[in-house]
Amino acid sequence: METFSDSKRVVARWSEHFQKLLNVPGVIDHTALDNIPQRITKTSLDEIPTIAEMARAIAGLKYGNAPGGDGIPVEVWKQEKTICSADCTS
Repeated sequence: METFSDSKRVVARWSEHFQKLLNVPGVIDHTALDNIPQRITKTSLDEIPTIAEMARAIAGLKYGNAPGGDGIPVEVWKQEKTICSADCTS
C-alpha cells in the first residue's frame, strides 16, 4: 500500500476511492418492485381547500415559529387570515 504526503495526491486518492465505492452499477430486481403493495390514492387531496379549511389551518399555526418555504411569517397569516384564506382557495 502506498502512502501519500502531498495533499493533492491524498485528495486525488480519496476521490478515486469513493468513485469506485459509490459508482457501482446497481442491480434492480423488478419482481421485488412489483410485489410492493400499492396504497389507494386519495383523490380528495387534489381538491382546492375550502375557506373554512384554510381558516382552521391558519388558526392552528403557532406564533413565533420560523416562516415556511413561502417566507411569510405566522403573524401575517393570522393578521390577514380572511384575505389569505380567500386568495388561497381561488
